[in-house]
Amino acid sequence: MTSREVAVSRAPGEALRQGAVVRRRGPRAAVLVRWENGQEELVSARDATVKYAFEGTRRLEWLLKPGLLESEFRADPARVFTDVIRDEGKKIFSLQIKRRIIELGLPAKEVDSAFLHAKSDLGGNHHLVISAGSHSWSDEPVDPYANLRSLPPRIALDRLLSGKRLKAAEREVLIDNVRAALPAD
Repeated sequence: MTSREVAVSRAPGEALRQGAVVRRRGPRAAVLVRWENGQEELVSARDATVKYAFEGTRRLEWLLKPGLLESEFRADPARVFTDVIRDEGKKIFSLQIKRRIIELGLPAKEVDSAFLHAKSDLGGNHHLVISAGSHSWSDEPVDPYANLRSLPPRIALDRLLSGKRLKAAEREVLIDNVRAALPAD
């Protein structure tokens, strides 16, 4: 079941308007929107006063409640980045995460700085899968060292002895892997 896409218009000097996306043909094509008053309008893809989100997402909440994103971002930027990743529903790259927040009105420098500081919090979130600059959400907690735990003991030992710099947690996982293969005393 797919959720409904919603358009939110926040033109200067006008009241906030909300409507359902009736038809979208592509990223650069005009979007047909049925506003709450029943009027249908073709909205240009370049119209910066109209933003889109799906029902049930944090993005829609942020669009409908001016100031909410800014206050949440000031309080806990890592949580906001996590919400963007969860809303995406698929793999999203770091640059895209930051763009999603910047396009909602937060200053790029603040978002970039906060993202750098939030990296360790994001890496410690057991619901995020982070690989080569991409992030995705998992409803089930993810073991960040599952790949190391699944190595055969001989390969785990080779990794330990290779001289390659390992994080302390990685080293512990490899050591546990090797110890588990040793005969009992």
